[in-house]
Amino acid sequence: LNRPKSIPFKGIISQETINYVIRNIIDRQTLEKINQTVVLPLHQLIAPSKNRRGHQIPRPQNSFVLYRRNLSAVINKTNDATNNLASNKTNDATNNFKFISKEAAKNWSKESNEVKQFYELLADCAKQVHNMAYSHYSYKPKHKKFKYHFKVLKSSLASQDIPWACPFPKNLDTRKKSCTSPKITSPIIEVDRNFTEYDKKVWS
Repeated sequence: LNRPKSIPFKGIISQETINYVIRNIIDRQTLEKINQTVVLPLHQLIAPSKNRRGHQIPRPQNSFVLYRRNLSAVINKTNDATNNLASNKTNDATNNFKFISKEAAKNWSKESNEVKQFYELLADCAKQVHNMAYSHYSYKPKHKKFKYHFKVLKSSLASQDIPWACPFPKNLDTRKKSCTSPKITSPIIEVDRNFTEYDKKVWS
């Protein structure tokens, strides 16, 4: 195989480069089966998706993300081919990301191992293309602020029947009180009671 003359940079990827990666990873017979399974052109499916949340580099696509992306194209293509009122009402739902993700998860669990293996191969291609487009990429997950986690934990505990999670009554005196020992009779009085008249005269 002839390597493409130009190497992509800064996220710019050519169809020639993607096809080169595909041919290096997937054999011809398997590639024919994949083309019968996938609706989107492979160079379009494997190319890194644009991040709409700013100028951040998108993450490499895994097998399920590729499967969901292809299913989205299938659903939209089906709705575009149908022009009746019922399909028009459904268009808003099918274009919804949550709806497509739910359908993809449901269908993915029912897919054969062969189909899943196809998407694993495509994911390997997508990862290599991503590395060529963003050579300095490193995944850095964002950690949510501690205050947010504390607020969620506090509201969760308050909703449960836990005594120490409930607020104290306003009229409750929470000041520390000194610990007092049980009241005992004075020892002098006890001794005085046991003395006889004779003893008193002796000690006086």
